[in-house]
Amino acid sequence: MSKATLLGRDAILRTDVLRRRRLHVADLGGDILVREMTGLESAHFQKRSTDLINPQSGTIRSAEKLARLNASVVICGVINEDGSQVFTNNDADAIMGLPASLLEEIANAVLDLSGLSQRGRAALEKNSARSQIDDSGSD
Repeated sequence: MSKATLLGRDAILRTDVLRRRRLHVADLGGDILVREMTGLESAHFQKRSTDLINPQSGTIRSAEKLARLNASVVICGVINEDGSQVFTNNDADAIMGLPASLLEEIANAVLDLSGLSQRGRAALEKNSARSQIDDSGSD
């Protein structure tokens, strides 16, 4: 088994390493392109998610803030083929007006790619375990 090349700073900081996938959206009759969140986007999402939950009761504090959070996931995750974002923050209200099932489908695809959903975390753990197994072999 050959060892993988050790990556340096420039290879790690490339801007084209965000995972992306084509998502067929039957309700819209076509495909969209989604990408995973950056580290900063993910941190903002996690912070806003935590702030939404009342620690004493475990309930959601604000339905509107939850809807805005889901819209922000769609805004940052839906992209054009060149990697630019399809939506801007000005589109948040329109995105919140989409059918809940459609909004959830798109947001979940972004969260899955980002490792922020249960399914996404499971996939990352599986890939991580596979990587550790592959890397643990002797020469």
